[in-house]
Amino acid sequence: MPRRRTILLLGLAAAAAGTAVVAIATTGQAKPGDDPAQPAVHDASSVPGQDPASVEKYWTRERMDQAQPAPMPNETP
Repeated sequence: MPRRRTILLLGLAAAAAGTAVVAIATTGQAKPGDDPAQPAVHDASSVPGQDPASVEKYWTRERMDQAQPAPMPNETP
């Protein structure tokens, strides 16, 4: 294979490998504006079968004050 063609193919292979590395490294990264300290909030009206008015009526100030956080799974392997 001529030297010029070998250099061209090696350059193309290096560029493809670099693109793949960048694509893999950036997959799943947080988007600008994402705050990992803030949990995902879902509107009660998006839960099938739940009336938003009944959810608001249920969660009184007293219930909110006494609410306990849900247990979170451990991230141990």
